[in-house]
Amino acid sequence: MELRGFISCPNCNKTFSASPSRSRKNYYSYYHCCSPCNTRIKVEDTHAYFSSFLKTISLNDNSYALLLELFKEGFKEVGKENELGPKHHEQLAKQKDKLIRIQDMYIDGELSKEGLL
Repeated sequence: MELRGFISCPNCNKTFSASPSRSRKNYYSYYHCCSPCNTRIKVEDTHAYFSSFLKTISLNDNSYALLLELFKEGFKEVGKENELGPKHHEQLAKQKDKLIRIQDMYIDGELSKEGLL
């Protein structure tokens, strides 16, 4: 769902989000609008359309370099939105510390395999 945040709804022009949807047997991924219009498009269809569109573009070297920089900046912005916050880093550090303590206890013989299960 690499295009999340980069494509817009064709009906209301708001930015698409993306999420999986589960049928009885399978998962399917969709880009969808978060506004009341509820438009959704299959990820596979969107990626196929985007790939075919990209194949129609030809750029000179300067245009290619500029486009590459714009993509990099766009991906950095999306990455910033998905970064962990300070509380997440604190919780992650606590979990790592717990894991180290458990490993130390196991190595020192203070904890058995049965105690881990």
